[in-house]
Amino acid sequence: MKSSKGIIYNFLRSNSHMTLATASKDGRPEAAMMRYILKDDYVLFYVTSKRYRKYQNLLANPNAACVVTNDSKTLQIDATPEPIGTDDEAIIRELFMEHYPDRARKFTEDSRFFKLKPSWMKMQDYGNAGLSEYFYEPKHD
Repeated sequence: MKSSKGIIYNFLRSNSHMTLATASKDGRPEAAMMRYILKDDYVLFYVTSKRYRKYQNLLANPNAACVVTNDSKTLQIDATPEPIGTDDEAIIRELFMEHYPDRARKFTEDSRFFKLKPSWMKMQDYGNAGLSEYFYEPKHD
């Protein structure tokens, strides 16, 4: 087992979708595919609607996990998503419009932006060399 933040960062950079798993206050799970934007410090940003279950779940239970995957690699992430403050929302909204122009027209007054700061990451690569595992635990301010 290796600790390799560069390999994990490059994998996150080369992808754009994750499956976000949340749970209600009473533990009922829910998972949804989400687009994300990656910042240089391993922070992922995503947007959802306050009408969706994942938003209500995060208000009641702020723990989450997500998975980013492609043909031969899987990255598991544990994190605590945090709502974006109004000062940062305009910046993140602009980033989403740049990265996902088709998504920009879908923003409404119900749209809520979140940042996801990973506390633990594990990537498994099932490529030509067999199984390789990489771990990273980012330190955030």
